[in-house]
Amino acid sequence: MGQIPCSNVVQLYRAEYGAEYSSKFCGADPDFMAPVQLPLRLNHPTLIICLASFLLFFFHITSHHPTQSQSTMGFLFSKEESTPAEMVQIVPENIAEKPQNRVLVIGGAYAGLSAVIHLLELANGGEHRPTSVPLPPVTGKPLRSSVQITMIDERDGFYHTIGSPLALADDEYAEKAWRKYADVKAIQHPSIRVVQGSVTNLNCSSKTATITYSTGHTSIVEYDYAICCSGLRREHPSVPQSIFREKYLEECKSHISDIRSVSESIVIVGGGAVGVEMSAELKLCFPDKSVKLIHSHDHVLSGEPLPDKFKDVALGLLHEQGVETILGERVVSSNPDSPTDTGFTVRLKSGKTLRAGKVIWAISRPVPTSTYAPAAALDHEGFIAVTPQLRFPSTVPNAEYHFAAGDIMAWSGIKRCGAAMYFAQIAIANMHQLMLQAEGDTDTKLVDAPSVEPMIALAVGKKAATFYADNVAAGEEQLKASFGEDLGLTVVWKYLKLGEAFEMPKEKEVEGKESSTEAT
Repeated sequence: MGQIPCSNVVQLYRAEYGAEYSSKFCGADPDFMAPVQLPLRLNHPTLIICLASFLLFFFHITSHHPTQSQSTMGFLFSKEESTPAEMVQIVPENIAEKPQNRVLVIGGAYAGLSAVIHLLELANGGEHRPTSVPLPPVTGKPLRSSVQITMIDERDGFYHTIGSPLALADDEYAEKAWRKYADVKAIQHPSIRVVQGSVTNLNCSSKTATITYSTGHTSIVEYDYAICCSGLRREHPSVPQSIFREKYLEECKSHISDIRSVSESIVIVGGGAVGVEMSAELKLCFPDKSVKLIHSHDHVLSGEPLPDKFKDVALGLLHEQGVETILGERVVSSNPDSPTDTGFTVRLKSGKTLRAGKVIWAISRPVPTSTYAPAAALDHEGFIAVTPQLRFPSTVPNAEYHFAAGDIMAWSGIKRCGAAMYFAQIAIANMHQLMLQAEGDTDTKLVDAPSVEPMIALAVGKKAATFYADNVAAGEEQLKASFGEDLGLTVVWKYLKLGEAFEMPKEKEVEGKESSTEAT
């Protein structure tokens, strides 16, 4: 990529028109490619030549990038699908040769946001946030090479998946559970770009990714490091199927309106974690409705590696909440009895039937969203088979520059949002060590992620059941400790500091060292 120092151009431009116009021309404004109203006083021959060159460059770029919001100029250079065009970037002379760390974060949920925020802190000289695993030492100084982060997500905002059962039962909570990325203060930073779209191919050999934007536009982008945090593909009612907040709210309101209007029982089919939590939240929000949970096994949560004692406790909490349960019965059909029937007749394998005003199926199995990754990186179930350092397996080209965290990776334990944020922090700590190595730091070390035993916190109406270190507990205290007052939304928001604008770590004196930094 050719680079043209623009210091001389800017000096002429500043002399002719002032600092305000020159700062926009040179790119001090992050949107410097936007049209600028120029005074029509071109009376300097050299300036005319320079501006003509700039206009040729501008029209060359815009002809290949019809929508500015879809372009990846600056740190993530876009290529056309067929024959990539040589791009010329006008940059200030003092940074023309400065290398960058272009980081691609695929997915913007718990692991993705954790990766972005932890990397931003470390790259700017911050310390590691407290964690149970000793992480590599940091220099306390910003990286010499700039870090530019692009986070790609199908949705236009962060959705609190843990809160789905309540979001589909309470209008006010639904409003809070989805925050547009533009409203998340922690990622409003010049080093971060958020793109709504999906990665359809990750070419580890060339370090390029094919991105399909929400508009349908497709481009190929380059990166230096990548971390896959796209998680699992979940069906309704585990998560809403909309990718835009406005459509999501319509989806929730329609679902809640149906619940309000039914006069017969609400039947939830499937006694996994989603079915248990959803039936409990529906009964909590609509105490006058009859809510029935049907499960084909003798225990709820039959698919989870949990002790029977915990499953029995969860069942007891459901009954306390007022939910009726039918266990050991499989639903074979649910249909209206006639074209004018507004309800459903639910038929069980045993031959029994029951009436329902609404039937909610909570039996879908989530699948990894890893179709974009090379086959050599996946296990037999489609999860990314990471190494202990959370990198791609060595059979993948450039494996050391590719990481994964969260539900998409093959690892021990139950898939949980806390684990997703935790493993993203470990992966980013190792990625940061590689960046330090590239800058000549020889005192670097990668850490291994620990294995995780099965553990869970399950919200069941006004109480919660927990299983940790072979201990089972349940009650209102467990609900408050694990989920707070809003099914963990505030817990996540505060832990990642999503509502706080990023601040540079403050310098502090350290005994035996010149200085270091402490994360705010």
